[in-house]
Amino acid sequence: MTQNGLYIKKLDPALIEDLPKAVRAYYEKQGLVIDLPPSLALIQSRNDIINADEILPKLKKALPNLVTSLFLKELTDSSMDINALVQVLKDLDLPYDFFERPDQVIISEDVKNDIKQLKKGESISFEKYSANPSQMLQFIVSIDFLEYKGEQLSLKQLAGKLNKEKDGFDLKSLPEVVQRIVQYSLNSIKDSQSAAIQAQTQYGISSTNIVPDFKLDKTLVQGKEISPYLAFDKLRELVLDTIGSPQISRTYYLSLMNERAHAFSYSNRIGWNLNFIEDDVKNLVTALANSDQDKFNKLLEKVLHTETHEYRHLIERSEDNGTHNQTFYKGQREILRLLLNKLNPVEVFEKLKNEFSDITQEQVISKDEFLRILGKLPQQASGRKD
Repeated sequence: MTQNGLYIKKLDPALIEDLPKAVRAYYEKQGLVIDLPPSLALIQSRNDIINADEILPKLKKALPNLVTSLFLKELTDSSMDINALVQVLKDLDLPYDFFERPDQVIISEDVKNDIKQLKKGESISFEKYSANPSQMLQFIVSIDFLEYKGEQLSLKQLAGKLNKEKDGFDLKSLPEVVQRIVQYSLNSIKDSQSAAIQAQTQYGISSTNIVPDFKLDKTLVQGKEISPYLAFDKLRELVLDTIGSPQISRTYYLSLMNERAHAFSYSNRIGWNLNFIEDDVKNLVTALANSDQDKFNKLLEKVLHTETHEYRHLIERSEDNGTHNQTFYKGQREILRLLLNKLNPVEVFEKLKNEFSDITQEQVISKDEFLRILGKLPQQASGRKD
């Protein structure tokens, strides 16, 4: 804290505690100087303000808008250090897969209008962003501040280039710290291309989504030897019942993309990717056949993680600013904590053993054979061998 550029005292952390988290973290690292107006009288030793108890609370109340405006002005003036900006994005919960799926951060009309005004050279008010971290993230990803192949781009636009250019994307042209956060999405996009080739080779179709979501309706599978998959489905049922959501549909699908399961906000369905659970089914049967509680517990841990992750997706709100960020994982941990308080692994295992007492390792079949039995494989792949 200074006056006329002369030092008065160190800034009290309590004075900036109401700043938005990302803004406060930025200035705690970069440093913040508040230069008081000459009209404010100082005590004789010049290390504090006269009537500080009256004045400082007023200053504290005004600082969130003032400092947020300063922060965003640094960004729009391109004077912000790129390493510091990347940390700000993390503090604002930028989803880790943002560059792969940029549309998960939806830009409000207010933010779009502010961006248009700035591009016209007009001034805007930054005050509304101090109380709304979601809008601040929307604003930051929409500002043109990164140079890519001679163009000034926003993070949104950069994500668009990445998805369009794919293998041709010039990662090395970006600052190193940006390269690191883009690399995940670039790898994921390349994996998608490989998956498309595999789909054509293995299943004779161009789509990486081989079989859409379906339920294991017991009336349709009677007499079909798919007990291992029915046991796995029963395990999922017991877990979801413990969460308190028996109404959720347990579905299965086959995709060659790198995803274990999926769910969508405001739906009532959690689907598991058969491409990822062949070993889980085999391990469950082994545990049941041998009454191996330890092996079962390891599998149960994996199932709990996946079901709580996908259940968290079901209850996401549109204002959550996308997914797979700190807010998302905090919510998942809370669901998992509540679940672990209610679930008894020994009781779950006993229920499964009682229902599937005759299950054997010889009954384990591949995902493709399972889908053939149910008549779910694409016609082009129905005659192919595993």
